[in-house]
Amino acid sequence: MSRRLASILIPVLVAGCAGESAPVPETENAKAALRQALETWKAGKPASLLASSTPKIDVVDFDWRGNAVLTDFQIGGEESGQGTRTLAASITLKGKPSRNVKYMVLGSDPIQIYREEDFLRAMNMENNPTTKTRSR
Repeated sequence: MSRRLASILIPVLVAGCAGESAPVPETENAKAALRQALETWKAGKPASLLASSTPKIDVVDFDWRGNAVLTDFQIGGEESGQGTRTLAASITLKGKPSRNVKYMVLGSDPIQIYREEDFLRAMNMENNPTTKTRSR
């Protein structure tokens, strides 16, 4: 797990373990933060640029981190989520068909945005398949 991802996830986990939860932003604030994040990605800028926004926005999206090019997006409605605002979106990456994804949004400053599959992958790292090694 990268240090940046750990720095984002650990406070969330600790808050959850302590019986507290991170604040859940209002739907309009969550949508505005997600829109700002996706517009930044579509403009070809790094997610780290959002750290200087007000409020600060932290984004975990492994396609973005992997330098995938976002060519289009559309933010849909809110879906049920546990402890987060969960927003549906359609994203189109260069050379790939559009696909429907969910973004989980929590916190107030910073606002933390996770693509659902990336959050689940990070939270269940011990359940990910191991890399097979070749025997000699």
